[in-house]
Amino acid sequence: VPTINTDSIGTNLMGNTKPALFRSDRDLFTFFYSDRDPGDDGFGGLRKGVMVFNSEVGAKSFGFSTFYFRDMCANFLIWDASGVRTRRARHTGRVKHVVREIHEDLARNSAEITTAEYDVFQQAKETRFVPQGTDEHADVNKRLNKEIKVSEADAREIVDLAYAEENPGDVSVWGVVNGITSSAKAHRYAEGRARVAALAGRILSAASRG
Repeated sequence: VPTINTDSIGTNLMGNTKPALFRSDRDLFTFFYSDRDPGDDGFGGLRKGVMVFNSEVGAKSFGFSTFYFRDMCANFLIWDASGVRTRRARHTGRVKHVVREIHEDLARNSAEITTAEYDVFQQAKETRFVPQGTDEHADVNKRLNKEIKVSEADAREIVDLAYAEENPGDVSVWGVVNGITSSAKAHRYAEGRARVAALAGRILSAASRG
């Protein structure tokens, strides 16, 4: 059963309140993260984590990413912000090198989110995804569709989810990022959810660069 949260603290369909396994019949993702409670950080509770993935279909590859996510995996947030790295290798001899890189990267990677990283998130909360106007829904839909190449149906869903109770409730960059990562839950396979969430990361990263 895919790890999709069923309540505000991220309980999955199996009743686990700290889900760390995302799997389907074709691929597997595992999360590793600190048990330290992030507390009230103003961003829904953020942690750093590591995702290790292995797939027998599609890319047929093994790899890993370091990332940020909301407390208890409640919204499956993966953002391509500073310090996030991904390594991937097909099922060949190259896999041994990726395993070695996992060990080396984790040895250097701090489990704490830095002040500079929080500044990126705060900037996203204060930056509008589209200029203030009379029809924000239409403007966000248009930008997602024309500039970021999201389908019209998916764009409408993202805007609706940005206003969902568990999300920021606005169309700031932060709100749209949360809408995108919420929409990732609808994908059947873990790789598809990760791909959609990575889109949110690109938007967040672009906003941080101005």
